[in-house]
Amino acid sequence: MRLNKAKCIILLMSLLIASLFLFGCQSSKATEDGQATQEEPIIIKLAHVCSIEHPYQYASLKFKELMEEKSNGRVKVKIYPAMQLGGERDIAEGMQAGSIDMNLLTLGVGASFIPELNAFALPFLFKGSEHYQKVMYGDIGKEFLEKVDMKYGFKTLHFGASIFREPFNNVRPIEKPEDFKGLKIRLMEVPLHMDSYKAMGANPTPIAYSELYTALQLGTVDGAENAIGTIYADKLYENAKYITRMPVVANGVIWLYSANNWEKLPQDIQELIIEVMPEVVSVLDKEYLKLEDIGIEEMKKAGIQFNKPEDFEPFIKCVKPVWDKYLAEQPDWVKDLIPKIQTVD
Repeated sequence: MRLNKAKCIILLMSLLIASLFLFGCQSSKATEDGQATQEEPIIIKLAHVCSIEHPYQYASLKFKELMEEKSNGRVKVKIYPAMQLGGERDIAEGMQAGSIDMNLLTLGVGASFIPELNAFALPFLFKGSEHYQKVMYGDIGKEFLEKVDMKYGFKTLHFGASIFREPFNNVRPIEKPEDFKGLKIRLMEVPLHMDSYKAMGANPTPIAYSELYTALQLGTVDGAENAIGTIYADKLYENAKYITRMPVVANGVIWLYSANNWEKLPQDIQELIIEVMPEVVSVLDKEYLKLEDIGIEEMKKAGIQFNKPEDFEPFIKCVKPVWDKYLAEQPDWVKDLIPKIQTVD
């Protein structure tokens, strides 16, 4: 059967379009070696509990900047601040389940998931920020991270936040342990923290952080403890008169990645995450210490009285039973770290 000229033209056009479509699909999906030419970006969900003006957020933004730049766009970081994905425990559980990729978790709450972290929450273990950095960013911290890596559903990346939770109240300055007697001090529901303050004579009172400002205002509690920058940023000082400069408990963090999701990342992206972490941690520490300096200056203008006990030894003596209790629960390799920490200059 002969085809007329019009039908021939239509057939040829159809074949041409089909071949172009096929070629186009193949060229956009694969190269000669079968690799994708336009990969979907790897999405990293980073969640934290603090506001967009907090050091957590500044550090998260630095991580986003470095990862997206150094990966040439292969990685996109989505940040979920201000408890958008829940509190610290919710986020940690989300990482274990694989619904959240990354977080910076406080050592106190982190110990609920990685029990060995309780060793770093021992009261008066660290002498100050410089000592914390030398320990946690040096060989001791690296050894710890390697020992617990992938053990509890987390890839352990880095420690951070060289600051401390320091006591403040509306009754009197704290110069000696006896000054804590009778004071209702709000604490996180972290057993080691509560035991530490109880040992020094305070009445530990667990109250949700969202209720703390009102509790201080109404006198439900006499005081609390937190990082200086947080006391300032969240205006907790408006209902307190006295802040005591005393490194009772480290307010550090541990940067974690979901173990399940970590194993799905290409090796070069894993290496890139590890590579950028020191710079990210540096931003976190600098922002925290800057906020602390600003906070002290502004709170002094507001009439807050700062004091520092001449001798921490009476406090350290009070909390020795706390050390004994919590170190007894630790494996030998963790116990062996403590004297090493104490000898770091």
